[in-house]
Amino acid sequence: MKATLCMGMVNIDSDKIAYANIKDMYKHGNGSGLQLDRYVTDEQRDKIHSLCCSIAEKMYELEAELNNQ
Repeated sequence: MKATLCMGMVNIDSDKIAYANIKDMYKHGNGSGLQLDRYVTDEQRDKIHSLCCSIAEKMYELEAELNNQ
């Protein structure tokens, strides 16, 4: 799995997941999208999406911290 942050966009890619999060895409927050390589239940999809969103937020926090040094 690979996670990258470039110009306000986090991408998480693997052979099973494709996720993108664009910072401040909307007036009231980020925009995100998730694609999976197989069927999962709505509950599983929500959990995977939530984890990806958490990773994206941590990456934005890390970027901000590094920019403040």
